[in-house]
Amino acid sequence: SVPNYLISKYIKENSDCKVIFQGDGMDEVAGSYLYLANAPNKDEFHNESTRLLKDIHMYDVLRADRTISCWGLEPRTPFLDKKFVNYYMSISPYLRMHKDNIEKYLLRKSFDNMNILPTDVLWRRKEAFSDGCSDMNKSWATIIQEYVEKIISDEQFEKSKEIYKHNTPLLKES
Repeated sequence: SVPNYLISKYIKENSDCKVIFQGDGMDEVAGSYLYLANAPNKDEFHNESTRLLKDIHMYDVLRADRTISCWGLEPRTPFLDKKFVNYYMSISPYLRMHKDNIEKYLLRKSFDNMNILPTDVLWRRKEAFSDGCSDMNKSWATIIQEYVEKIISDEQFEKSKEIYKHNTPLLKES
């Protein structure tokens, strides 16, 4: 959320852009989360991609909508276009699965040898957005965890479990 928020703030303050294209949805459609490389078979791979798509409105898309639109910008998610999603999900899960330990293989392969993107960019390993916005030696998640440890004592965290009966925090970050 924070990188989305900060980028949107920068765009609002430094450009005339009103509509922002962003890449949410492709990880779900393509099943490109790294853990899906371990899917036991094509059916389980497809089922997990379908589950992720079904729930995306509660997580990634909601986060993007809030953090982008709060700056008066309009987020667009072209990878969640209904025709695109229906078409891509109709392709055999076997073809959509990771190949040679590369996620989004089918999408990447469709742009191979077109000279649109440098080869090292097209075929580089996927990174979470927050990791791509982090220091190479210290991830965004680590920075947040260290900060939270400084401002929330163990005692405060334990009390929060009593205060918040609904959605009880499981971590200090929560």
